Amino acid sequence: MNAIPSFITHCLRTTAIGGAGLFCLTLAVAQTTAAPAPGAPVLKPSSLLPPLLPAQGRVALPLFIQADQISGRPDLDLLLLGNVQLRRADTLIRAERIDYFQPTDLARARGNVRINQAGNVFEGPDLDLKIESFEGSITAPSYQLLRSQGHGQARRVDFLSEKRAVIHQGDYTTCARKPGPSWLPDWLIRADQLTLDSDTGDAEVKNGALYFKDTAVVRVPSFAFPMTSQRRSGLLPPTIETNSVDGLTYSQPYYWNLAPNRDVLITPRLMTSRGLNLSTEFRYLESVSPPVQGTAKLDLMPDDRLTGTTRWGTSLVHQGTLDTRSARLGPMQLGLNISRVSDDNYWKDFPRNNVNGALRLLPADATLGYTSGGFTSQLRTLRWQTLQDATTPITPPYDMVPKVGGQYRWAYPSGLDVVLLGEMTRFQSNRDFLGLSNENGQRMVSQALVAQSWITPYGSVTPKLMLHARSYQFDQALAATGSRSASVVIPGYSVDAGAVFERPTQLLAKNWVQTLEPRIFYVNTPYKDQNSLPNYDSASYDFNIATIFTENAFTGYDRISDSHQVTTGATSRVLDPQSGAERARVVLAQRYRLRAQEVVLPGGTAATEQLSDTLAGTNLQLANAWSVDSALQYSPDAMRMVRSTVGGRYRPGPYRVLNLAYKFKADAVGAAGGEFVDTSWQWPLQNLLTAGGSADNALGSSEGRWYTVGRLNYNQQESRLVDALVGLEYDAGCWLTRIALDRYQLTAERSVQRVMFQMEFSGMSRVGSNITGVFKDYVPRYQNLRDNGGFPSRFGQYE
Repeated sequence: MNAIPSFITHCLRTTAIGGAGLFCLTLAVAQTTAAPAPGAPVLKPSSLLPPLLPAQGRVALPLFIQADQISGRPDLDLLLLGNVQLRRADTLIRAERIDYFQPTDLARARGNVRINQAGNVFEGPDLDLKIESFEGSITAPSYQLLRSQGHGQARRVDFLSEKRAVIHQGDYTTCARKPGPSWLPDWLIRADQLTLDSDTGDAEVKNGALYFKDTAVVRVPSFAFPMTSQRRSGLLPPTIETNSVDGLTYSQPYYWNLAPNRDVLITPRLMTSRGLNLSTEFRYLESVSPPVQGTAKLDLMPDDRLTGTTRWGTSLVHQGTLDTRSARLGPMQLGLNISRVSDDNYWKDFPRNNVNGALRLLPADATLGYTSGGFTSQLRTLRWQTLQDATTPITPPYDMVPKVGGQYRWAYPSGLDVVLLGEMTRFQSNRDFLGLSNENGQRMVSQALVAQSWITPYGSVTPKLMLHARSYQFDQALAATGSRSASVVIPGYSVDAGAVFERPTQLLAKNWVQTLEPRIFYVNTPYKDQNSLPNYDSASYDFNIATIFTENAFTGYDRISDSHQVTTGATSRVLDPQSGAERARVVLAQRYRLRAQEVVLPGGTAATEQLSDTLAGTNLQLANAWSVDSALQYSPDAMRMVRSTVGGRYRPGPYRVLNLAYKFKADAVGAAGGEFVDTSWQWPLQNLLTAGGSADNALGSSEGRWYTVGRLNYNQQESRLVDALVGLEYDAGCWLTRIALDRYQLTAERSVQRVMFQMEFSGMSRVGSNITGVFKDYVPRYQNLRDNGGFPSRFGQYE
């Protein structure tokens, strides 16, 4: 038997200044009761508990008062003595004594005061507080904040509202306190005044200093920092980086939060080797009807000391829907993708800027689309900027100025599918400097497809009829034919059939379901001479599992392959019978030509071999930590492997991943092969040879632990390192530091090296380069050591 207090609660409705109030007086009475039986019901979290209480509902909530002694005058005051608790909504005040003055709603708490406001805890000797407006002050407090996990001490804290507080002569840190009187946090902010705003997630410091290892590293009269990931205007932490092209680079970004759906990032960047550079990025998002979103970027260097010229790069990406209701039309989609730079060498000199990177083909693409039921139409213009290099020239693609097209599709529940397509395009390019002819002109394309699908749980059959027609009008007579016009009409048909068989099986002492899914694909397209026609937009498909089951060997419309062939393949999968998850997959496919393919791209040769290369692919994940993927292409004529990719991943726990890939491609006519080994990883140094993950958790890494991160890409044929990244991360609990060495190959003769450094104060900000973004790009499945999955709940510190 245990003696526990039971509480008698009386609720009285009274009238106070500003409106009616409800008081619930709770008297503690000692009572003896039996201990709860084993297996008795316990409290569980409920999704019905709101994380935040609405302000308009607080006035109607009762005020609960609990104390050893309660006395007072009705509608005037209350005196609460001994183990006092005063609670309303998500606010709790504990003290040895509380004097409550009802007309002014003022509570004066004395002796071991503790206030818990929605998980934010303040402790001190004295508190004066207006309960409803949450205005007042507490003297000599220590405090603990919920969302940022920040804490500290102060001479006084003034509460301006439930969301805002001002700390006077105080300090702030997120370092967890450790036992011992001599403990000092690794980092600390001391300030004459520190204003905390939980609505915006900001902290404003006046006459403050940042201390690291008890040494002042920054002293400023005023600055602000975000305690959460919410956006705010102001200076962001600077970036310091050095590389072999720009020299030492210092960047000072400024973030301007124009509106909840618009912002601007302005970054002046000083490069010791080049000069001053200014980068701007404007983002916008309209979620209302019609939706619109986009990003505009501009990089400007007025005077590049390496070239003596002005350098710039710009880009615009826009996706939106036009409001055409006034014209009684359906919605129209507008898409823009525009990139331009100042000169041909921009891609080499600014390979990783925020505009275009190392791209050499820059589009200026504008698309206007309309959809209504099964009808879609498009108006498009596309102009390319080709960045040429004397050592590696590239043929500029044709511009589309413009392209107009439409398509109508009828899809019936019976499986019948009918598609009619038509488009007209004006192609234009200038290739004189390469010694190539400019075969500019117009092309008209029309196409009809009729397919009927019969699908059952055991398999499917889909026959398809196709008719393709196109015509050309050229600005000048073609050199090959002497004609200024041409046309071609090509019919064709195909049949795609497959079946599904499955059976129960056992593997590794577990029950599985294994499937066998054979597939056969037949296509017959007669030969029509197209080799003398210009090629505006066609290219060969990459030969893989997906493209081997297609009617046409080319993309675009300038080449329709004369295909008379049968493709056979089979897929076998291993499925978990409980969840249906796929744990293994094996695919085989091969094509048999019944007739040689004579339609080729310019400079190509006819495909005469009957048997194509054999394609094979596997995906295995029989254990949660292991996964293996492979794709193989084997030539039966040459009896050798043409191309192979084998990759594996080992991920036994949080912040532990090892990726390994081997890629091989044999030499071919007009194309050099290669053999590469690529490995990347993230792993704690303390457990370099073990897989244990108990020390880490899903919400954060382990304090006091070093991690290694890296990637190595090695060219085995040439015995040289192509790309390399080696980095270290240290988690000190309330701060992290990262350093990385990066080398990447820009061209065959040129590589760029850089050193990056970053320090991150938990719950505050990052100082230095954005190394985590580089780690994520280089290392698949990399985990940020501070991806905490969201804010803690106020119920985690509920009393």
